[in-house]
Amino acid sequence: MLEVRWTRNVLGYALELSRRNRARIAAQVQRLAEFPELGTALEGPYEGKRRLVVGRFNVVYEHDRTADEVRIIFIVLSGLR
Repeated sequence: MLEVRWTRNVLGYALELSRRNRARIAAQVQRLAEFPELGTALEGPYEGKRRLVVGRFNVVYEHDRTADEVRIIFIVLSGLR
């Protein structure tokens, strides 16, 4: 099982979210420890990173195979659908 690491900026942003949104995001991110390829691969300037959609939020992360970890890079509120 991989280790999930959050950057300081992401943690700060997550603390500003509602308790419900934090819980939903945390639950989905924890799944990345077992299934790091769960998200969609990104292209262009974000090549090598993946995106996990959690409700209206996009969680962008990177799976580092050499360090055996998943790094959460940022969370973005997506537009209304």
